[in-house]
Amino acid sequence: ELLSGSLLEITVKFNLRNALSVPDTSIMMEGEKSYIYTVSKENITNKIEVDIGSRNDGKVEILSGLNKGDQIVAEGLKKVRPLGKIKPIKK
Repeated sequence: ELLSGSLLEITVKFNLRNALSVPDTSIMMEGEKSYIYTVSKENITNKIEVDIGSRNDGKVEILSGLNKGDQIVAEGLKKVRPLGKIKPIKK
């Protein structure tokens, strides 16, 4: 119940869906294609092509090319090379 003269702020979220998403800092754009670096159990990086969907609040929806549970490089893409060994920092 609102009192007369009261103010409030309302946020309406629409078109929400349960989808796989990654930080926008993990996406590399090369021409019309999008890539992400995945990390193997041996800490070797692999560059894979992904199809992206909508962007929202610093996240990018992944439509195909990545599976739930895959480890990715989220930041520092300029220092990463395909099939290079890295030292992951887990947050």
